[in-house]
Amino acid sequence: VTLDAKLQVGAAGKIVGRSETKHKLRKESVKDKKGKGALAGVILGRAQELPAALRSYDRAVELGPEEARCWALRGQLRRRLKDYEGARADLDRALQLDPSHASGYSSRGVLRAERGDPQGGLEDLARALELQPRHAPAHLARATIYLRLEDFERALGEANLALGIDPRGSTHGLYVRGMAHYGAGRAGQARRDLEAYLGAPGGKPPLVVKQAQDLLERLPR
Repeated sequence: VTLDAKLQVGAAGKIVGRSETKHKLRKESVKDKKGKGALAGVILGRAQELPAALRSYDRAVELGPEEARCWALRGQLRRRLKDYEGARADLDRALQLDPSHASGYSSRGVLRAERGDPQGGLEDLARALELQPRHAPAHLARATIYLRLEDFERALGEANLALGIDPRGSTHGLYVRGMAHYGAGRAGQARRDLEAYLGAPGGKPPLVVKQAQDLLERLPR
């Protein structure tokens, strides 16, 4: 198989709705080291399809080892599969190949924070935002870290930035903002944001939904 063959690349970004059975296919151009274009299909699949997606990314990396995007996408998927060492290695390699890869820094920042290094995560996210100031996922990731650090005002500010840049893609920001308001003692604003989060379209992590529901039961109306 040549480097400019058509690749089926599994996706790690979003899980399409909770009960959907169809997949969306988004084709993106990926250049090989000879400069030729290769088609990469990014399949947004359900959780049980992620191992198959990983095999597709393995093949993509094999065919295009100089493509930072392939390494970054596989790193994101490995993180979802809880292969944290593999995820870190892939993201490090992506950034070695392309130090201007904002999404790579953003993904590595999330990983570092999840693995107990919030300050290192914030450093990577700051770099992502230097490269791409309107990168909503990086703002949302910073909001989540600040929330865990109980820096509620900064969490609120970052959530507002993410929601302002990409309201539909940053639904989780409503949850983070609601929790930040709750932590800061603003129960009414917390209720509004958590209700908006639960009412927003799209799939949501069941654990986060339960946390929002449980808190709403305790908040005054």
